[in-house]
Amino acid sequence: MIDYQELRKQFISGNLNGLKEIYCQYRNDVTNVLMSKYCFSEQQAEEYFSQSLLVFYEKVLDDCQLSISSIKNYIIGICVNKVKLEYKYKSKFAQKANEVRVIMYEYQTYDCNSDYRQNLKDLCKKSLSQLDKKCNTIISSFYLDGMSMKEISSAIGLSSSNVAKTLKSRCFKKLLNLIKNLQSERVAN
Repeated sequence: MIDYQELRKQFISGNLNGLKEIYCQYRNDVTNVLMSKYCFSEQQAEEYFSQSLLVFYEKVLDDCQLSISSIKNYIIGICVNKVKLEYKYKSKFAQKANEVRVIMYEYQTYDCNSDYRQNLKDLCKKSLSQLDKKCNTIISSFYLDGMSMKEISSAIGLSSSNVAKTLKSRCFKKLLNLIKNLQSERVAN
């Protein structure tokens, strides 16, 4: 059993042997929980466990009044919270991406019957103009002009439609990031 107060003293003095001990003692238990609960690969579970150990380490250093009855359960809780936050973020991002796709596909005829949709359409238009020329061409050709990946690849001189698909995906992520940044700026103002 690992003594929390002793562990804190070790961390403060720069001794990380306690962290190594926690790693060795709880690694299999925590990764097994993550693999069974979230169907993670061993590598994914290991990444979450490692990240959670760092969070645990920082919390122990920051809070001398931290009350932990089970270090293993505390680390599992950190892992679960990290997973939930990531899924929540991905879910919101996926929803926004789908809305942007709809706007891009139906750009000319998109019904803007709400302020939110109109703002999103304006953000799309402004973000599209901020993309570099190649990305702008790919996104516009695919979403606005309805061109196939094969047509796009030959029009802009790419080696194959797979290269065009990859570029479209990267460009779409750039577009989403631009939209997100512009939206953050609007909220800040």
